[in-house]
Amino acid sequence: MPGRVKSSHKSQCRQHKDAGVAAIEFVIVLPVLLLLFFGMINLTSYLSTLRKVNSAAELVTDLVSRHDKTITSSDIEDYFKAAALLFLPAAADGLQVQLYNYHDDDKNGVAVLRWSKFRTAGTCTAPNTSDPEIVKMLAVSDVLIAVACIPGYAAPARFPGLPTLAVPQKSVALRPRQSDKLSCTDCSP
Repeated sequence: MPGRVKSSHKSQCRQHKDAGVAAIEFVIVLPVLLLLFFGMINLTSYLSTLRKVNSAAELVTDLVSRHDKTITSSDIEDYFKAAALLFLPAAADGLQVQLYNYHDDDKNGVAVLRWSKFRTAGTCTAPNTSDPEIVKMLAVSDVLIAVACIPGYAAPARFPGLPTLAVPQKSVALRPRQSDKLSCTDCSP
């Protein structure tokens, strides 16, 4: 009998030791697991938002490029509304879309702004008109460039230690499909 008491006592001590080790392991592993969990939420949300911003810029540029020789400001407004619908069921309040039409009538490789139209007061980065592809398109016709961004993008689950992600932004350039020049009534020169 005395031997049994000692073995039972050793078993209880071992259980307490194991419980202490498990608690320490939990405290060490929990922050790493939380970082991975919130990091994956942030990354998937960011990639989804970036995909929607890309689609918005592509949609606006594509729809505007289909017009013949003239487009109205109200047509562009409708296309901006269509781009905002891409964000449903979430709101597209932070979405900014800027549409530019550049030309190079002198054929010297310098883009000159013909007109522009913004969905909201824009803070997106202006398009790079010195890009070789854009210069090549300008040699043939006007170039439409849509820039879409969400400057106030905030990650849905912020965890201390995670880096801040860049502003989701996309620029898309196309030539008008029906003519060499596309004019806009009631757009800013």
